[in-house]
Amino acid sequence: MNSAVFLDFDGVICDSALECLASSWLAYHRLRRERAPGTVPADLLERFLRLRPFARSAPDYVLIQELIDAGKELVSQVEFERERAARRGRFDRYSRLMQEVRGGLLRTDPGYWMALHRLYPHVLRELPRWVASESFYILSTKRPELILRVLGHFGLPMDGRRTLPCQPSGKLEIIASTMRRKGHRRALFVDDQIDNLRAEPAGPSGELQVAKALAAWGYLRREWLEELPPGVELLRPEELAARVDPLLAG
Repeated sequence: MNSAVFLDFDGVICDSALECLASSWLAYHRLRRERAPGTVPADLLERFLRLRPFARSAPDYVLIQELIDAGKELVSQVEFERERAARRGRFDRYSRLMQEVRGGLLRTDPGYWMALHRLYPHVLRELPRWVASESFYILSTKRPELILRVLGHFGLPMDGRRTLPCQPSGKLEIIASTMRRKGHRRALFVDDQIDNLRAEPAGPSGELQVAKALAAWGYLRREWLEELPPGVELLRPEELAARVDPLLAG
C-alpha cells in the first residue's frame, strides 16, 4: 500500500498516566530502598501531570518522582533535559526498576495494572478497523509486549511486527526506514511530544512525504500550542479519523 499511519501509544492511543504514576512511584521507593506507603499522596497525580509532558521513556517517570520528592518545579524541556543529564548514570537502573515493577504487577495483579490504562474514546471507536490494516503502525518507547497486552485487554489483537520499538530521538528515522522497506510513499505521524515532530525523515528530499501532527488530547504544555514548529499541525480528536482513514484505504 502506498500510504501508512504511525501513531504514538502513550498520550495518543492510550491515557496511561495512572499506570506511569503508580509504576514509577513504586520504582522510586525501591530505588530509595523504602517500603512504599499504602496509599498514593492525594496531590501526587497533579504534580506528576505537570511534569509528564517532558517525559519520553519509562526512566523519565522515575526521574519525575525524584523531582517531585525534591520539590522541584520545572517549566521547560531544557530544564528537564538538564536534570536528566545530571543523572545519566542512573538511567539504566531506573529502566530496570520500571521493568521489575511492571513485570511484578502483571504477574501478581494483572487486573489492577490493566485498569490503570484508558484508551481515548475517539481512538477506541476506530481501532478495531485500524489495527487490522497492514499499513497501521504503533511507534513507541514502551515495550511492544506491554502495548500488545493493553490492546489485547480491550479486545484489539494486533500483529506485533507493526508495534515498533524506538528511542525517543529516533522516531522519524524508524518511520523512514519502515516506509522504504514496505514501499510506503506517504504517511501520517501523530505524537504528543513536540520534540519528536521537529526533525524531517532521513532520505533524499521528496522521497518520502510524512505529515506530522501534534495530538491535542495528549500530554501537552500550553506553550507548545502557541508556537508549533514549521510543518507540524495541531490535530484535534474529532479530526483524527478523517485524517487516518483515507491513508489506510490508499
